[in-house]
Amino acid sequence: MKSHDCHVFMQRLLPFAFAELLPTNVHEALAGIGAFFRDPSTRTLKVEVVEQLQENIPILLCNLEKIFPPGFFDVMEHLAVHLPYEALLRGPVHYGWMYQYERAMKYLKGKANNLAKVEGSIIAGSLTEETSHFTSYYFASKVRTRKRAPRRYDDGGVAPTYAVAGVPDIFSQIGRLGGKSKEVWWSSEEDAHSAHTYILLNCEDPLIRYFESLFVSQVEETFPVISTTDVDKRKDQHFIKWLKSQVDFDDDADYPKWLHEVIQSPHVKVQQIRAFHLSFTSRSS
Repeated sequence: MKSHDCHVFMQRLLPFAFAELLPTNVHEALAGIGAFFRDPSTRTLKVEVVEQLQENIPILLCNLEKIFPPGFFDVMEHLAVHLPYEALLRGPVHYGWMYQYERAMKYLKGKANNLAKVEGSIIAGSLTEETSHFTSYYFASKVRTRKRAPRRYDDGGVAPTYAVAGVPDIFSQIGRLGGKSKEVWWSSEEDAHSAHTYILLNCEDPLIRYFESLFVSQVEETFPVISTTDVDKRKDQHFIKWLKSQVDFDDDADYPKWLHEVIQSPHVKVQQIRAFHLSFTSRSS
């Protein structure tokens, strides 16, 4: 097992795995040392908890000495005495873990093709990888590289089709649905309004941007000393209603049909999908 697996086994499984198999004194000693290593590994650490661990570790080690022979105890078992003090100085234990560096060293050692000169071989392999990765961005878009390799089950995605022309790009992303879809109801009208407002304000279409700037200008003319934060709040609250009134009651303007549809309120019952995988393989870097 890896060192991390041993930690999980000792901290999580050991206190329960041998509860019915070992004598009570043996099980309590093993469970106590497992709990000792689990507490400093939490996300948040309290000073009083660390001080209690510092008081308990001599007793826990003495209980282990009653069970295991003297040859079992070496410097590694003694290091547990210093862990609470280190936690007081550093904080939670995960800030001092070496797992990520061990994985990085394993990755670098895999580049050592010349065992006679390990360091130079690692450097040469790393430089070759970085150079090839950097130059791959200058290849033609049709050239398949490591970064442009399609996913294993990627079919390229499907572009949505609409009955009207000129639909903005935000509604025409090429991709595929991920996961099982289900029909859900909006939990409240506020959520539907927030989602509708978010889509319109993030729609990078010149026509929507024009109406947004016009709305901001009217608000600033009505309230000359209004702050930017209050303008954003008014956009969140009133922009959709204002935009709908501008489009519906302006008979002289010939607005596109998609604009008349996108300003309508969302359906109360919608399809919810866990993920939408965008396709980047057809685009040039």
